[in-house]
Amino acid sequence: MAQFQVGDRVTFLNDVGGGIIRSIEDGEAMVETEDGFDIPYPLDQLVAVSSKEELDKAYKMGEDVVDGFVEKRILSTADSRKEEEFERKFRHLKPMKPKKEDVLEVDLHIHQLVDDEKGLEAYQIIDIQMRHFERMMETAIRDRRDKVVFIHGKGQGVLKNEIRKALEFYPQCSFYDAPFHTYGYEGATEVKIHHR
Repeated sequence: MAQFQVGDRVTFLNDVGGGIIRSIEDGEAMVETEDGFDIPYPLDQLVAVSSKEELDKAYKMGEDVVDGFVEKRILSTADSRKEEEFERKFRHLKPMKPKKEDVLEVDLHIHQLVDDEKGLEAYQIIDIQMRHFERMMETAIRDRRDKVVFIHGKGQGVLKNEIRKALEFYPQCSFYDAPFHTYGYEGATEVKIHHR
């Protein structure tokens, strides 16, 4: 189980939302949500949020990196607005502590990627999530990370399947379900990067 401390920023593994840990007792954390409510939540159902420095760095990659999933499409005006909203939200995520063993955790829940998901069609949500996935994969490879964990949740398995298909195009990587005791049954995909 991940080690958490009071003050850590977290998101709920299989529910919408998250907040800041205010106290920890008997395997449970009291999480203060953005709305100011205190919610008791099991520690094994919490995920730490990526550091602002790592996320900012991912958006300052060189032009030699191909970010093709969304960029290759011609975006409508509405889609372009959603993409700008995604960029703005991603750049301003709150900081959190780095993981041990050089593991990068990436939460792909749509509420973590856009300010307002209302009105988004299913294909738009997948586009945004896959764009985020590809950007973070390229960043992890470039920065010679050992592992990346993509948190996609259970749902109907559409996002998980799309991620698994995309990972087939990364020959330097192997992937599998992330540990159950940390992420729940099929709640995340762990990617190991084999550097040459």
